[in-house]
Amino acid sequence: MHPKKKEKYISRLIEIVDGATSTLNAKVKIPRPRTDGSSGFALDDGLCEKRSAIISDLLKKDGWIRKYSQEYLEKQVDHIVSKNVGTPDNSGIATMFSDLCDKYSQFASETTVLIPLDGIALKTPELKLGKIRLFTVTDEYLSKMRADAAAISEMADADMDTVSKKESLDRTNEMINQFSNTVCAERTVVAESTRAQEIAREELRLTVAILNFLADALTPRFFETRVGIKGEFFRGLQLELTRANDSIRWAQTVVGPKAPLVIDEKALKLIDDLKISTLADLATEAKFDATKTFEGTILTALHFHSHARELPDPADKLLSLITAIEAFFETSQKSIAATIASGCALVLCNKIDDRIKMKTLVKKLYGLRSSISHHGERTVLKQEINELSVISWQLICFAIQDKARFKDKKEFNLWVEKLELGLRNELSLLEFRK
Repeated sequence: MHPKKKEKYISRLIEIVDGATSTLNAKVKIPRPRTDGSSGFALDDGLCEKRSAIISDLLKKDGWIRKYSQEYLEKQVDHIVSKNVGTPDNSGIATMFSDLCDKYSQFASETTVLIPLDGIALKTPELKLGKIRLFTVTDEYLSKMRADAAAISEMADADMDTVSKKESLDRTNEMINQFSNTVCAERTVVAESTRAQEIAREELRLTVAILNFLADALTPRFFETRVGIKGEFFRGLQLELTRANDSIRWAQTVVGPKAPLVIDEKALKLIDDLKISTLADLATEAKFDATKTFEGTILTALHFHSHARELPDPADKLLSLITAIEAFFETSQKSIAATIASGCALVLCNKIDDRIKMKTLVKKLYGLRSSISHHGERTVLKQEINELSVISWQLICFAIQDKARFKDKKEFNLWVEKLELGLRNELSLLEFRK
């Protein structure tokens, strides 16, 4: 960190230390030297805001979010304040903050995060998507984890008695055993543990979106296949009872995915054909700016296309799929419905009759979206969801195939405008089974 910037942070910390009050009496400033018998401190609303601003600036403006979580940095800042409140002067603040800066710049410890998935079956040894590795946890892997846990426990709990140490290790092994035979995502990150977990989850959500996109082509729609982080969705039985004048009926429906996404040689070929790996690489690239590239537009659309699978309400599904399609088109200062309908027709169809049908269909579906958003309409047919899902899937598939042609969303929309002016659409779509 530049020395002048460091001095500004130190001045801001001094202001907080000088204004801190005792936890015993929030209105009385802590004397120097401290004589109130407490080791804590309290901050009024104004100082709390300034403390939050310091943490926010370090994380966002200085980029510490790459290695530190908000919770971790809050503890570090509070440690500096608590150690200097009530001291004869503020000389310790500069030294401690400089140490914190050095600690961040020198931080190189790797943290491996393991996250179980639901709704996926691996018929291959592993699947690598970007920096995330998917694999089925074996007994051999678990044995290594237990050995690592024992070694770490021995070092960390050196002062514990033998019985307590064994109980602690037993609890750890119980947690490790829960990963047995599950399909997990493994990601190694240079970050403290809490931030490593956050980064792994953020990247995994995009990876899951890619897997759910593949599921549209690999599994029949009625299977309702959905890949997700374990614990974020469920599969169960939904019971309903209906009574009429002459009959009583009950229904039992399976809620949630009825079959997993199977990753086998066929799936690997589709991943290769769709050039999915490059998108997965970007999803786990720390310096990737999703707002400035066409690949970022594709990942945004993938997210909302996949998110539709998570929503039980058909109206919510429709809104999410519309958002996926909207991600591609520039709609400012234009009629959104007309722009999206024309765009889909021009990009996805080559014949004039097909374009007219596509434009009419998308306008109808977008009109339903407006009725839901503005008037509370809730009647959405399965057929309408299926039609919209196919359009969204084909548009994303088209964008993935030819992403090298467009630097960003703006270039894509300029190309669509040229199509409208008579440019021939020479790009082709993959066959997609409805």
